Amino acid sequence: MTTSAARHPRFSGLSEHDVEELFDATSEILVGRADRFENADHVRASLWTGMELRARDVFRRRQRRGFELDNDALDLLPDDLADHEDRISHEQELLVVRDFLAAMTPREAEVWKLVHGEELSVAQTSRQLGISRHATAEHLEAAGRKLEVFLGIRRAGEWCGRRESDILRMLGGSDDEGTARRAMAHLDACAVCRRAYAAQVRRTGRLAAGVLPLPGAAAGEHGRTLVERLADLVPFGGGGGGRTEMVGSAILGGGGLAGVAKVGAVVATTATVAVGAGTVAGGGEDRAASPSRPTITAVARPAVAVSAATPAPAVIRRASEEQRQAPVRRERARERAAEQRAERSAERAAARQRAAERREDVFELGTVASGGAPSASSASSAPAPSGSTSSGGGSTAPAAPDPAGQEAFLP
Repeated sequence: MTTSAARHPRFSGLSEHDVEELFDATSEILVGRADRFENADHVRASLWTGMELRARDVFRRRQRRGFELDNDALDLLPDDLADHEDRISHEQELLVVRDFLAAMTPREAEVWKLVHGEELSVAQTSRQLGISRHATAEHLEAAGRKLEVFLGIRRAGEWCGRRESDILRMLGGSDDEGTARRAMAHLDACAVCRRAYAAQVRRTGRLAAGVLPLPGAAAGEHGRTLVERLADLVPFGGGGGGRTEMVGSAILGGGGLAGVAKVGAVVATTATVAVGAGTVAGGGEDRAASPSRPTITAVARPAVAVSAATPAPAVIRRASEEQRQAPVRRERARERAAEQRAERSAERAAARQRAAERREDVFELGTVASGGAPSASSASSAPAPSGSTSSGGGSTAPAAPDPAGQEAFLP
């Protein structure tokens, strides 16, 4: 029995002496529980289970640094633990489990396995491990507290911080399979990191597109002017040059964006009518005149009315409306300017009239106050009364001052 057990894969790494000790220790326990077994198969299964549990204790005691589930340890452990790992759906969960187990002591891991894995009671676990019930309960409670703390740290973002370096190395083009595996597993499990990773990928793609040069054919098409591109869309005219001149005159001489709107309406209308006939207009000689234009075919559909053509974009419609209203606004501005100029001219004429009246009043007052005839210059400029002419040559003579009028102005 011990020889066949020593050759069993579950006990690989143990000597025959170690297997015999496991057999003797397990047999002593089973002898004390002989009344619990129903048949020989039940005894044999219990013996194998007890030996496997004690074999794991031996493996754990031989480890130098805590409880770690590396690949070698997984190969030495029983198959039920391997089956349990197979039931874990995501590799991220397995990484979390391994990280949690690394924080537990070997005794806490044993108690946790028997209570939660084998569904044994605290009393049964204490008898199986050979420790008191109080110690078993303490180990179980300590493992539960560690689990709560571990999950709290992971929820707070500590786990994302641990996997951030793997994600950055994967973005940098690392060829390490382990790095990519851990990073992708974390991205599958964490929605926040997955959104951040997608945003970083989009940003890097946009930056790369901005740095790359345009290909030759695309660069030639990109360098063409707006007039040349619109000229290729006009389905009539005497060749490419004629279309270009027509479109250029519509843009430059026909009111800027309003001209573009007209050309766009013509192109949309003609293309819509042509689709109803089965082929987009613009073939034949125009196609030979402009080889760069692709051949466009369309499925035959019912003819569409010209009035149902696709309207120009909203920005072109607004520009066209503003262009139509521009002459009205300019005419109103000219009328307002003319009215303002007339008002200023009337104000200046009124001011000049008031100034002339004031000068005449001052002149009359000065003449009355002096009591004499005005000077020659003043007399020559003053108007002569009717009927006072000289007998010699018919020249006008100044009138004599009126004493009554002078007395009226004297103080």
